[in-house]
Amino acid sequence: MTPAEAATYLEFAHDLALAAGEAILPHFRNALAVEDKHNYMGYDPVTVADRAAESVIRAAIKARYPEHGIIGEEHGRESGTSPLTATKSIVFRSHPSTRHLPLTP
Repeated sequence: MTPAEAATYLEFAHDLALAAGEAILPHFRNALAVEDKHNYMGYDPVTVADRAAESVIRAAIKARYPEHGIIGEEHGRESGTSPLTATKSIVFRSHPSTRHLPLTP
């Protein structure tokens, strides 16, 4: 990947973070229902804010890079033809949410 390509992806990642922030801001410091997804991890909480953030990120990736795959915690996997696959994960407890965009295949 060239430095110019990396800079383009970095700018896009920044835009994704801002868009996800806008999607979850209405839920900040508001009571949220917490659903337990009951998966292999045992207790696995998810809120409407989690789903909103991932939906915004997925839509932006599909619009800008339709060939890229996406692996997300809330909405699963979508295959792509690019060797670059975006992942999204939530770090449990008091740690911040994380969004990952690979810059190398």
